[in-house]
Amino acid sequence: MKKLCIYDFDDTLVTTDDRIDIVRLNGTRESLSSKQFGKYILQPGETCDFTSFRSDLINPKPRMKYVNMLKRTIKLKDTENIILTARSVLEPIQKYMLTLGIDVPIITLACTCSTDKTNWIINKISETSDLKYILYIDDADKNIDEVEKIVKLYPNIKFVIHHVL
Repeated sequence: MKKLCIYDFDDTLVTTDDRIDIVRLNGTRESLSSKQFGKYILQPGETCDFTSFRSDLINPKPRMKYVNMLKRTIKLKDTENIILTARSVLEPIQKYMLTLGIDVPIITLACTCSTDKTNWIINKISETSDLKYILYIDDADKNIDEVEKIVKLYPNIKFVIHHVL
């Protein structure tokens, strides 16, 4: 493998009506979309409830620009394609992507920390001796910022980082 193409799932390849609940110390809840949650800063004492992210996708809609991009990069020689998601459950994502004709490895990180995706990339680089090119596609500002921080650590790898808006 010489090329690695990494696609985020939520709000990059697919939009859904799944919600994350912010639970406050007093028991009140605020329901956020994944895009809203990507910009949200947890306050002391708040926790997250990801219940809706652990079952079937709610009203999934493909973002065809990025789905088609993934379909194109799947056809490239010497290229590994990965869907890298903060979700914890693989099956609903895998099932939905198969309906779009896409069967690539899906890595579920079960995380809320933006550095987890970057750490996964760093580990992948350390395991792959012939990696020359990384395409990273994500909608979350925090994730993009974290990946941009590691680019200069790997001068022999060309990074192309695409911020989905």
